[in-house]
Parts: sequence; structure tokens; C-alpha cells
Amino acid sequence: MFTPNGRKRIGDIVIGDKIIGSDGKSHDVIGVYPQGIKKVYKMTFSDGYSMECSSEHLWKVFERRKGFENVLTVNELLD
Repeated sequence: MFTPNGRKRIGDIVIGDKIIGSDGKSHDVIGVYPQGIKKVYKMTFSDGYSMECSSEHLWKVFERRKGFENVLTVNELLD
């Protein structure tokens, strides 16, 4: 998880912390909802950046061929 002070393990995030959102801005953590142990996928992008997430993680993707944005889970991306 990215914070204004660098990376932090997602399990170490607590209410009141600040994280960097998909808009690139700092946001306050207002809730933490433990999910238990989950299978983790490493997602690697064309620019070489990668991150680890569960199969339910949501991604906003732009489909060039169809010309629109969509929000998909990792499971949907794998299909």
C-alpha cells in the first residue's frame, strides 16, 4: 500500500493512516476490514510496475479496442 511516507504492508494499515488513492491524492483510512488469508496474485503491467492483490481487487481498465473504461476484478481479468 502506498502512503505519503512510502510503502506500508496492507496488514499494518490502521484507521487514521493516510494512503494514496487511485487519483494520486492522499486519503484518510476510515475503516479496516480484515479478510483472513487469501490467495495472492502478482499483477505486472506493460511499464514493468507490479503489485500483489487478491482475486477480488478492483481495477479500472481502458479497453482500447472498445474505447471505454471498465472496472474489473482480478478474476475477470484472468478470464
